[in-house]
Amino acid sequence: MSNTEIRVGEQQLREFCIAVFRRLGVSSEDASIWADVLLESSLRGIDSHGVVVLPMYAEMLRAGGIKTKAPLETIYDGGPILQLDGNGGIGQVIANRAMDLALERAQQFGISLITVRNSNHFGMAGFYAAQGLARDMIGMALTNAGPALVAWGGMSKVIGSNAMAIAVPTREELPVIFDSAIGAAAAARIFVAAEKGERIPADWMLDREGEPTTDPNVLFQGGVLLPFGKHKGYGLGIVVDSLTGVLSGGLFGTAVGGFGRDMSQPLGVCQSFGAVDIGRFLPVDEFKSRMDYLVCEIKGSRLRPNSERIYLPGERGFLTRAERRQNGILLWEKLARDLNKLARVLSLAPLL
Repeated sequence: MSNTEIRVGEQQLREFCIAVFRRLGVSSEDASIWADVLLESSLRGIDSHGVVVLPMYAEMLRAGGIKTKAPLETIYDGGPILQLDGNGGIGQVIANRAMDLALERAQQFGISLITVRNSNHFGMAGFYAAQGLARDMIGMALTNAGPALVAWGGMSKVIGSNAMAIAVPTREELPVIFDSAIGAAAAARIFVAAEKGERIPADWMLDREGEPTTDPNVLFQGGVLLPFGKHKGYGLGIVVDSLTGVLSGGLFGTAVGGFGRDMSQPLGVCQSFGAVDIGRFLPVDEFKSRMDYLVCEIKGSRLRPNSERIYLPGERGFLTRAERRQNGILLWEKLARDLNKLARVLSLAPLL
């Protein structure tokens, strides 16, 4: 295997993920949904939420932190508003069902908001928001997370790298998909940098003394993440926690479990999903034409020196997806070794 580049076909990697989940007691249907989310993340170049976390999910399944047969319970049904309890189940499966319900209720009522408490890590938020595109709806997905970031001006972990995604359909142009956590970088991205032996920008993290660092290994030595945009990202993180943990009646702030810490306990993550039926506001064709005009206006604007092009939110992911579907998903050598080790532990055929 190359030290710099290992390419694996999409279908081969997908079948491997499904085999891992099935061996650990996940139903065929749920394993397929879970694999879809992981593969889409890896295809779009969001490697921090792709197959790199498969060994961690497997460990949580074995330890009992993710429950394979947990029911998705309805706590309150108010038409366009639903409150659900995931009971410590599979975050991706819970989120997929909740987003389906959000789209169904928006089609019926014009707009919807679904809250979920007692869920687990659900991966890439944009995966769920984008499900509204095919139905001519604007989709939204939000999640809180275990404490990893400081309050702006502080040094303690008091807020999660909470994330939100909004997907907006267009006609001829690529859809606009904004998907971002509030951290200057996801903890998983710093983990990936550590695995690859890379440095990180100095505005991503503080060491235990509160000093900026470029060493990703500080993450495992008491380092704390910084929010993007200084006080602005911090403020957005509080809003996302308010719309997920607080609003759902579930865990929020420092009470949320940290992903990768105690594998035997569900994280208690909370999420919210929403949808807007565009046709209730404007004819869909008119809306899409207006979005195309907005996109073209932005992409046609004057470039800064040394800038090759302007990208819209989500555009790089579409381009990476096309390239990786053709040439294979990029893995680094340690990740390939970790996946093969997981296969041996579970008595499965090796990936490579």
